[in-house]
Amino acid sequence: MQMQIVFQTRNPSRLADFWRHALRYVREPPPDGYATWDDFAKQAGVDLTDANVDAAVDPFGCGPRLLFERVENPTIGNAVHLDINVATRAQAVDDARVTIDVEVANRRGGTNHIMTVTTTTLTIDEWPKWRSLRLATLADAPEAFGSRLSDWADAPDQRWRSRLRDVPLNVIAMLDNKSVGQVSATNDGSSTSVELISMWVAPNARGAGVGDAMIHAVISWAEDQGASVVELSVKAANLPARRLYERNRFLFNGNRDQADEVRMIRTLP
Repeated sequence: MQMQIVFQTRNPSRLADFWRHALRYVREPPPDGYATWDDFAKQAGVDLTDANVDAAVDPFGCGPRLLFERVENPTIGNAVHLDINVATRAQAVDDARVTIDVEVANRRGGTNHIMTVTTTTLTIDEWPKWRSLRLATLADAPEAFGSRLSDWADAPDQRWRSRLRDVPLNVIAMLDNKSVGQVSATNDGSSTSVELISMWVAPNARGAGVGDAMIHAVISWAEDQGASVVELSVKAANLPARRLYERNRFLFNGNRDQADEVRMIRTLP
């Protein structure tokens, strides 16, 4: 079992230094093949001064990884997420539908509000659910995707059905029974690599664990496909998205699909 504790705070480096001293942890070393984090940043084409993240690890490899990230939404304040990855999962999951229930406690307005995040894999006949979220996605963040709202606003029903038929995994996320996110994945016939695409979380649901739950759904599906890696592209300037992927153990691989994008990869156990 692998465990990670994520602290969302206003000062990641300061809190990381405190816990490294208190637990006798050390700063997380750079990825394999890099002597320093500066070498890694240069190869990946990223500026670590803007990353707003820090990490601490047990030098003996026994304790959980601690990840510290700067909070984006001041209404959330300090929050802690517990991420658990079990290497051997029970396979008692419906073939057509994967549901992950995640309870996230956020402190809002001085009181605790418990929210339930549920992810569901859509069938082709459930394309209207995908359409409503996809149109909201393209209206909210057109710069983050290759499609434009005008490309899909008047698309016929058959085009939406084809989209879900051609992409093997299409997941939506519900927060307190409201649709707030979507993600897809494809393997392009490959038995080793899965591509995570079309990730979006509604603005009012960000910071509530929705993105993490959808990534977990993709990872679960990729493992079921026998894949060894999950890959993705993200806009280099989209720091919140990059921190979300870093929190879920994606690393920059130094490649780019476009000049303003970076490639990230997660190796599966």
